[in-house]
Amino acid sequence: MLDAMNDQWDALVAASLDKGRKLRQASNQVAHNKTLDDAKSKLDELNSEINQSDVGNDLRSCREQLKKQLVLENDVNSLDLKINDLVQAGEEMAQDGHFDAVGIITQGQKHRERLEAFKGNC
Repeated sequence: MLDAMNDQWDALVAASLDKGRKLRQASNQVAHNKTLDDAKSKLDELNSEINQSDVGNDLRSCREQLKKQLVLENDVNSLDLKINDLVQAGEEMAQDGHFDAVGIITQGQKHRERLEAFKGNC
């Protein structure tokens, strides 16, 4: 009887540890998804900026457009680094045995592909 109770206790401890691990993974995924959503919003913002047909009419407005272009290019480069970091973090979570590894990898690749398509259109 005592052995059975010890076995049940060990099973309960193992289940509790597993549940705790999965809850930590879910918390990490929530943070990861929020950061991916922020990157998606930034990419949408950059996409709307690039689609504006604002052209300079004089030297002053052309200089302003050049400044905006430089800022846009810097933003794209910074977003590229951010998305690459997110993809790498997602791959690490998947390697660590995350329960939604496929979804995390898929979302990261989707954002990377969208950014590459955006860079190709610039």
